[in-house]
Amino acid sequence: MNFQLLSRSEKNLLSFIFASFVYSVTAERETCALLQKGVAAIFGPQTLASLEHIRSITDVVEVPFIDTKWNMHPVDPVLTSDHRNEYTINLHPDVTTLGSAFIDLVIQYNWDVVTILYENNESMMRLKEIFTRTAKILYPNTFRMVVKQLVHTEENGYRDVLREVHKDKSYMIILDCSKDIIEDVLTQAQQIGMVSEDYYYLLTSLDAHTVDLSSFKYGGTNFTAFRMIDTNKMEVKSVIHDIVSKEITQGRTIDIQDGNLDTTTALIYDAVHLFALALHELNMIQDINIGPLDCTGETSWAHGSSLINYMKLTEFNGLSGLIKFDAHGLRTIFDLDILELQSTGLEPIGTWNIIDSLNMTRIAEVMDFANPINIMANKTFTVVSVEAAPYTMLKEEVR
Repeated sequence: MNFQLLSRSEKNLLSFIFASFVYSVTAERETCALLQKGVAAIFGPQTLASLEHIRSITDVVEVPFIDTKWNMHPVDPVLTSDHRNEYTINLHPDVTTLGSAFIDLVIQYNWDVVTILYENNESMMRLKEIFTRTAKILYPNTFRMVVKQLVHTEENGYRDVLREVHKDKSYMIILDCSKDIIEDVLTQAQQIGMVSEDYYYLLTSLDAHTVDLSSFKYGGTNFTAFRMIDTNKMEVKSVIHDIVSKEITQGRTIDIQDGNLDTTTALIYDAVHLFALALHELNMIQDINIGPLDCTGETSWAHGSSLINYMKLTEFNGLSGLIKFDAHGLRTIFDLDILELQSTGLEPIGTWNIIDSLNMTRIAEVMDFANPINIMANKTFTVVSVEAAPYTMLKEEVR
């Protein structure tokens, strides 16, 4: 990101933005305190609990709200027409559009029986509408979806629910959980025989590429995942190098040396870049001033409407790909890599976007598990019998 184009006043505004991101992660009270100091935008929060409260406040005072988390509530036309959510922009892929990628992959693999393992209410809300719609559109008479929560106990971890799935002979599994527990869940699944050539896993986390899956790559299981951040791109590598170098000079360490840049970090970086670009463009045509604002809405920021409109119109290539928004400030156009676990790690086997849909360079083979013959395919069996003429007899060796 080149901040050399920014004037002194623009850089001062940007410093306010960083402060906003750090301190506005939880409470409505802290958001109001920030507004009283004077800010040009609010970043975050990284938790959903306070999101709606903060967004409603920024709408009232007409200050842009820049989000980087998935939004479980699609745009409501009624709210939009009433000028609510007008000051919100979200760099995270739109959840409905992202769901289309999951659906297209289910169609590609011809899955008609799916088990969804979800971590918490957040992931349940994210997936419920997506796969309910899948069932109605794809296979209204035959599609079967089993949904189970990944309940963790101190004694058995996730094994209790995994044993239920194993007992049901559920082979197509969609695992929706945070990257922090993916390895733990799969390790326990492996312990009870659920990591073998019979099983297919779709990992919905966009950060699956940052997880160490080396323990599972020789079991024959098909693991498929999506990735938004292509860490092989030179611009991404350059930014990673700059971030790591800066952290080292300040006596800190950061775990992205291997190119495992997570989506949240990339989106935050792109969000700040977006703000800087829009701010620079707006500042070229009008002087931007900020001052104290009151959460009651008695005062509003004069430049908020112009700034949010500039951000919605701004397009650039960031760490997370093309940054482009629709009229509602949602990111509905983006590219995803489709990854498959191979002996060398997670490797691209295709791409997806809303315009071209799936473009598979290699299609994973999916068996019909309803057919007993397919269950035994590609397996070696040792057969033991007893000698009983005329059915089984020793053949004399001819010399």
